[in-house]
Amino acid sequence: MKTFEEIKEYYFKFPDRSNFIPIFDEEGKNITLYYCDDDGYRKAFLFANTLDLNADFQETDQSFILEKLEDTFEESSAEFEDGEDDFEDVSDILSASYEDAPVIKLVNQIIISAVKAGASDIHFETRANSFLARFRIDGKLRTFKRYPKSLHEAVVARIKVMAMLDVAEGRRPQDGR
Repeated sequence: MKTFEEIKEYYFKFPDRSNFIPIFDEEGKNITLYYCDDDGYRKAFLFANTLDLNADFQETDQSFILEKLEDTFEESSAEFEDGEDDFEDVSDILSASYEDAPVIKLVNQIIISAVKAGASDIHFETRANSFLARFRIDGKLRTFKRYPKSLHEAVVARIKVMAMLDVAEGRRPQDGR
């Protein structure tokens, strides 16, 4: 049988998972695929067959699935909690040698995490003493991590370089509009 982590990883890679969700029982031995409509049932069935799961199927409503999806996502990774302790992770990246390009590693880490989480877009929001990296997942904006505000300009500059935009331009949009 597949582990909870393997099933969860595949689930978060599964396209349009908003109308079904796999949930393990308390012992972690049995899995139930909850779905809210015919399309959700088809996706849940495909999901179970692809992973060769012996799962039960249970119809429910959309709000139950979205609530469980929120809970599962928040439980799935402690790194998705926004708090002051996130600064410790950044210090590891910044203490790397110059050749390791810490800002490049940080931006790559954010992008890779967004892809793994199935995010459709990434937002960077400044706060008084920090900035947040947030992901839009299934239509909801979720906080990924909080970083020191001193890194914000370097992260924005790195993203502009990756997108071949003018790093010096900060006032006018560069998206062609």
